[in-house]
Amino acid sequence: LIGFCSEQGVIDDNGNAVAELLPIEAEHVIKTLSENTSPDLDYNTGTLRFLKGSIAACRAGVPRSHLISYKVDGALIQELFSFDGIGTQVVMASAEQVR
Repeated sequence: LIGFCSEQGVIDDNGNAVAELLPIEAEHVIKTLSENTSPDLDYNTGTLRFLKGSIAACRAGVPRSHLISYKVDGALIQELFSFDGIGTQVVMASAEQVR
């Protein structure tokens, strides 16, 4: 499952993309974004929708879901075919051996 947003995946407090989230961690991000009154509501709304869908998909058997930026040229190729990726992936178990 691949989703696109304005940012390079889920962004942490330091402004960096979070490379990987387990469903339980994604639920925490959902709670945080829901409580956030950030002026960037488009990012929050899109990210919330994607995370909710990716958690459900992951628990239904989809091995991983990727959230990447539509603003970065080549983001899809970098996410899928580089070791470190470029966005955020939601997985049931750590995918370090995959990335």
